Amino acid sequence: MKTSWLAVALLTVLSLPSTARAEFEVKGQMRARTEVQNDTDFAGDRVFHLLRFRPTIAFLGPNERRFVFEPQFAQAFGALQGGATQTSGAAVDPGLGLHQAYAMLPAGDFSFQIGRQVFAYGDELVLGALEWSVVGRAFDAARVRYSTGEGFTDLFASMLAETGQSAASDGDFDIFGIYHSMNLGESLREFDLYVLYTRDARGGGPLPVDLWTAGTRAKADLGTVDYRAEVTYQSGRFLGSRETAYQADAELGVEPFEGGRVNAGAFVASAEYRQLFPTAHKWLGTADVFGRRNILGPRAGIQGLFGKLKTSLDLHYFLRADGDVAPFALNGATALGDGGGPRGLGTEVDLTLSYPVDDGLTLSGGVSTLFAGPYLRQRLNAENPLFGYAQIDLKF
Repeated sequence: MKTSWLAVALLTVLSLPSTARAEFEVKGQMRARTEVQNDTDFAGDRVFHLLRFRPTIAFLGPNERRFVFEPQFAQAFGALQGGATQTSGAAVDPGLGLHQAYAMLPAGDFSFQIGRQVFAYGDELVLGALEWSVVGRAFDAARVRYSTGEGFTDLFASMLAETGQSAASDGDFDIFGIYHSMNLGESLREFDLYVLYTRDARGGGPLPVDLWTAGTRAKADLGTVDYRAEVTYQSGRFLGSRETAYQADAELGVEPFEGGRVNAGAFVASAEYRQLFPTAHKWLGTADVFGRRNILGPRAGIQGLFGKLKTSLDLHYFLRADGDVAPFALNGATALGDGGGPRGLGTEVDLTLSYPVDDGLTLSGGVSTLFAGPYLRQRLNAENPLFGYAQIDLKF
C-alpha cells in the first residue's frame, strides 16, 4: 500500500491557524514569438508563430497566507484542438490551461507550499521552469522551505504520474528532493547542495526508474569578475540497467568595460546522464539541437550594452563525450544517428538582441547556426541547421 505524502502535506497546511482580511494582487504577461527552424531537428524546415497569455492572480489571505491562481493560454497560432479540430476562424474556442495553482502558508522561518507550482533552482541545469517553452514547466507538488538570513533549505515531493486514481495501484512516478542554498560571503554568494530521488513504480517487476541525483553549485559576482560552476552525479537504475553518470558545467566572466562582459566556459555530460528537468535553452546554444547527454565542449561569449540595446554573441563547440554512443536531441532521450564515427558534432554561433522599450514591453530576437561537424554530415547528412526568432514580451 503506497503512502499518500500529498494527504499528509494537505493536513499539515489545513492545521495552521487563521484570522484577518484579504486582498488581491493581479499581474501577468503576454508573449508572441515567431520561429524559423531550418533542419534543427534534422527532419526538415519549420516556421510557426507562438502565443502565451498568462495572468497571475494572488489572493493575500490572513496571517500572510498567499493563494496563487495562474491560468494560461499557450499554443501556436492556428493549432488544431486535440490535433484535429480547427479553432481559428471557427466557432470553437481552444482550451485554457492552468500553469500554477497553489497555497503558500508561512509559519515563522518555515513556509509550506502545496499545489501546482514552478521549480527553478540555481542555474536550472537540473530543475528549471523552461520559460523559453510557450507553455513552460510546472509540478504538482508539496514543498516546505526553511529560510534564514543567509539562505534556505527546501524539502519537496512531486507526483509526476498518478496511477491510483481510477484503479487500484501500488506505484506512481514521483520525484523527491532536498535543495540547500546559502551565502558564504562575497566570494561565494551562492553555494548549493542538492539530492534528488526519482522513482517510477508503475507496473510490475523491477522499477524502471530508481535514480539518485546529487550535486553542488557555486556562483558569485565579484564586480569585474564572476563565475559559476556545477557538478552533478547520478547512480541507480534506469529502464532496467544499473548506471552511474555525471555532468559538469562551469563559466568564468570578466567585465572589461561598463556594460560589457566576456566569458569562457566548458560543459560535459556522460553518455548515461539523465538530464531530468533542465532549462536547456539557456546554456547549450539557443538553436536547441542537443540535450545534456553524451556531450562536451568549450564555449565563449561576449555581451554588450549599447544604450538600452542588449547584445550577446556566443560560440559553442560540441563533441560527443563517448565516441561509441550517439549524441542526443534536446529531450535527452532521442538518439541522433547510430553512434560510431567522428566525435565532432559542430560549432554553433548565436546572436541575440534584446531591447526594453519600457518597464512593460521588451522586443527581442536572434539567429543561430550550427556549422555541422563530421559526425552530423556522415550520419545524418546534415547541412548547417539554422534557427531564428523574433519576440515581443508584454507585462502588466
